[in-house]
Amino acid sequence: MTDSQKLDLILGKINVMDDRLCRVEETMKTMDARLYKVEEAVETMDARLYKVEEAVETMGARLCKVEETIETMDCRLCNVEETTKVLTQRMDKVEVKIDKLEIILENETNRNIQIIAESHLNLDRKLDEALKSSQLNTLYHLRVNRLDGELKNLQKVAGLV
Repeated sequence: MTDSQKLDLILGKINVMDDRLCRVEETMKTMDARLYKVEEAVETMDARLYKVEEAVETMGARLCKVEETIETMDCRLCNVEETTKVLTQRMDKVEVKIDKLEIILENETNRNIQIIAESHLNLDRKLDEALKSSQLNTLYHLRVNRLDGELKNLQKVAGLV
């Protein structure tokens, strides 16, 4: 092979290598453009992720406030429950007192009024005579009624009735 043929062969290989290098450069440019698009997409995703992080932080703060409000409401509800218990106990005591008063009214006061009214029927008798017997009799009846009421209360408290 001559020198010129060798040079032609070398020149042919250089041309092939040049073509291949051009294709590699084109591929590199295409990859560079694609890489640029990927970088832009990553930056966009990073910005969106930052917004999501801010939203999560805001929601976390709001959730803390809701939890504090719930705790406050729970404390207030406990106070209401305690107050309700106290009021229920007081109402039970009032009911017992009312029951006692009803018994006194039914057993003593109503009887005493009836006895006094019956005593006034005897007014046609002599005033002196009526006053002596009526007063003494009325006092005895009032006392018996009061003692009867006390006895019934004691029996009720002792659980005998």
